[in-house]
Amino acid sequence: MRKMLAGLLAGVLLPSGCTAQAAAKSDDTAAVAQQPAENAAVQGGFTENQTLDGADGIIHFSYYLPDGYDSAKTYPLIVAMPGYGEMWFGEDSAGSNLRWNGVQAWTKLSEPVILVSGQLTDWGAKSARQANELAEYMIDHFSVDTSRVYAAGYSAGGETMSQAVALRPDLYAAYIHGGSQWDGTYDPVAENRVAVYIFMAENDEYYGSQKARDAYANLHAAYEKAGPTDSEIDQLLQLNIPGNVYFNAKGIYNYHGGGFLIFVQIFLLFLCILFTMLVFRQQERMTTMKKMKRLLTAVIAAALVIATIPTALAAGGIFSDVPNGAWYADAVDYVYEHGIMNGTSATTFSPNTPMTRAMLVTVLHRAAGSPSAATGTAFSDVPSGAYYTDAVAWASANGIVTGYGNGRFGSNDPVSRAQIAAILWRYAGSPSAEAGQDFADESSIPAYASAAVDWARANGVANGTTGNRFDPNGNATRAQVATILRNYLTMTPVTPQPDPSTGSKILVAYFSGSGNTERVAQDIADELDADIFEITPVTPYTSADLDWTVDGSRVNREHDNEALRDIALTQTTPANWDEYDTVFIGYPIWWGIAAWPVNNFVRGNDFSGKTVIPFATSSSSGMGQSGTLLEEIANGGTWQSGQRFSSGVSSSTVRDWAAGLGL
Repeated sequence: MRKMLAGLLAGVLLPSGCTAQAAAKSDDTAAVAQQPAENAAVQGGFTENQTLDGADGIIHFSYYLPDGYDSAKTYPLIVAMPGYGEMWFGEDSAGSNLRWNGVQAWTKLSEPVILVSGQLTDWGAKSARQANELAEYMIDHFSVDTSRVYAAGYSAGGETMSQAVALRPDLYAAYIHGGSQWDGTYDPVAENRVAVYIFMAENDEYYGSQKARDAYANLHAAYEKAGPTDSEIDQLLQLNIPGNVYFNAKGIYNYHGGGFLIFVQIFLLFLCILFTMLVFRQQERMTTMKKMKRLLTAVIAAALVIATIPTALAAGGIFSDVPNGAWYADAVDYVYEHGIMNGTSATTFSPNTPMTRAMLVTVLHRAAGSPSAATGTAFSDVPSGAYYTDAVAWASANGIVTGYGNGRFGSNDPVSRAQIAAILWRYAGSPSAEAGQDFADESSIPAYASAAVDWARANGVANGTTGNRFDPNGNATRAQVATILRNYLTMTPVTPQPDPSTGSKILVAYFSGSGNTERVAQDIADELDADIFEITPVTPYTSADLDWTVDGSRVNREHDNEALRDIALTQTTPANWDEYDTVFIGYPIWWGIAAWPVNNFVRGNDFSGKTVIPFATSSSSGMGQSGTLLEEIANGGTWQSGQRFSSGVSSSTVRDWAAGLGL
């Protein structure tokens, strides 16, 4: 019954109506600074940077007690696990989990709660067991209402908590799974009637939305097997996948990194529901349908109020060690706000602390969507099961990183400025760039990084230090890495200019879904006096076909089933194809790649002897590997790195770019 109540009101997570006695206190002496004696007054707020010697080793965590904490009362317990950036990376990372707003939000509203948040060392079974051990520790040492223990996990923390809840479903009344994949089993969750709310952005850059849909489907099947009716399952299990429009209206264009802001609103709604439920629990005959309808009305009203809370409520404060006006201040704000980097504590960023090679590769791996790679690596210093093992294996397999040539990767070594340039350059697809001699210490740049530094310089990704030096062997500090990553993610790529030839003829070919790519193609053609060719499917896409927020729409079906992406065209080869020296190919970005109607255009033509310049339109995504993937299926051609334009780009910006190519 308590688990059914936990999921009541169309799957919104409610506290149980059951009464629980205060948890018994233990005489254990684990390393928590603030263990209250019976009936002792305890100061509320956060207690940071605690350690617990658990069954699987040391657990680093922080916890929160409400102001006026009274051991004679009982409180809901929240077990909240943040993402990768707030994991345990050593002493410099201590307390960084408190920067996560999914922790801070639980303390904002009227319902007093106890909260614990661990700093994970991986996002696997070990951390899942440690999360449950933390929950049990808090139950043993504080006044927890054991009928109201709730789990929350975001990103890497979601991978962990899905396992933790599956391992100990008896511990938790409900679980909020946000911006993550489900790694736990399903049957134990269903058998124990744990209420689950799954939240995922439609175009989450790390996970995509299909993993959320799969988790929902698998959980639904498990609930069906466990015996609840369809209506009861609908109360226990909910899936929420908002599209780009929902995020863009809030100024969010990094859907995974920005998704935690929406996660905060879910928490706030949850807390408001908890408070509302407490009011109604004081009334007798709470279980009548009439009063449940009244409660539903109250909850809907609360949701409407929560929806008006500005995103500024979720915004973090200023790091005490990042002064206003510092050369890196804007970059730190950018990487933090977009979920790329986090602080090393609740109030510090540690801008002068070196970044390690393992940390950098892991950030890039997750930015790529955590693609799988062969198990294990050839590096002797990359152990199995480390937080960076999969990232190193992926990066090595894809030529993004190399070791030192002696079998070592140097996982914990500070990343040098030359190394970060080389790694980012390979991550970007090793684009070409004109050689430069801009730095006073140009001769000291290692050969492996020479082309990378030229690219980084040309695109404004990395600039010089004092005295116009690149300082290739200097350690890249967190401030420098923040700046380089910001510059890379916001850069307008410089495309090397093809050699102009007298009488060259240019074609702009494009596929457009909503009209944005068509507008850009026309601007390019007008500026360069080029011919234009529309790539037109035999079966055109309607607005309904293109609505990726609707399950079962055409683009969703094609995305989920690659066999459906073989799109027949009304005409594959433009007239006078052999006469063109330069071909632009334009397309919108769909799920991080080129819209697939262009594939048959690329496969169906011979690009030998032609310069090919891709361009793309997107409201948020970059070019990524879209041009490279098209080149892989093309017959010949000299392919350039191309250019991505925002959906609302001005004609003057497009024309200026086209004119700058020198065609």
